[in-house]
Amino acid sequence: MAEWKSKILYTVSQSTDKNDSSKGYGMWLIQYILDGESKAIKLVCGSWYTKDIPGPETTQEVRYGAKGMGLKDFDALRPHWAKVKELMTNPPPIVAEGEKEGGGKEIPF
Repeated sequence: MAEWKSKILYTVSQSTDKNDSSKGYGMWLIQYILDGESKAIKLVCGSWYTKDIPGPETTQEVRYGAKGMGLKDFDALRPHWAKVKELMTNPPPIVAEGEKEGGGKEIPF
């Protein structure tokens, strides 16, 4: 069975909701990986929220929801565009699970 993963390569902007610190908004460059191979790199603009993951010990994961981009988002992206374009063109190598990761934080897909 195919295994999809994704990781944040770069955070353009991120803020926390003033009334709820477990959610907010932002813009991230996210790499989508299928069975250890890079399949897509996308600029995602939208919301983030924390979700409880049940198990022997309840853990929390941050999830990201894509939305559309407005003028303010493009203005926020402008000073970061060279870095974003470079990472989209030349993404970092995929690191096998268990190895020390060189860049980006892994996120749930």
